[in-house]
Amino acid sequence: MPRTSKSPVFGARLRELRQARKMTLVALADLLGVSVASVWLWENRKRVPIASTVRRLAKILAVEPSALVAAMHAAPDPGQAPPPDLQDLIRAIEAKGFRVQIASRR
Repeated sequence: MPRTSKSPVFGARLRELRQARKMTLVALADLLGVSVASVWLWENRKRVPIASTVRRLAKILAVEPSALVAAMHAAPDPGQAPPPDLQDLIRAIEAKGFRVQIASRR
């Protein structure tokens, strides 16, 4: 499992579950045996915990571990634009005055 992530879903889901149980950052950190800073980093999308910690989090929050792990691998927000098509990208670069040449590697 990756140690860093920009996924907004995991952190938001963790915060939502913690607050729904009226649990503070300090209380959750104490139950897990980690620092308050660690929990804060998870909730603010700076880091994600290791797999064993995800399992302990799920147990404390009374959810399946997959509910938290799936959040880390969730699809991007539908409000975000999809990545540009390669042809669109080439046209945009050429519009700036650059010449683009694609060479095949063999």
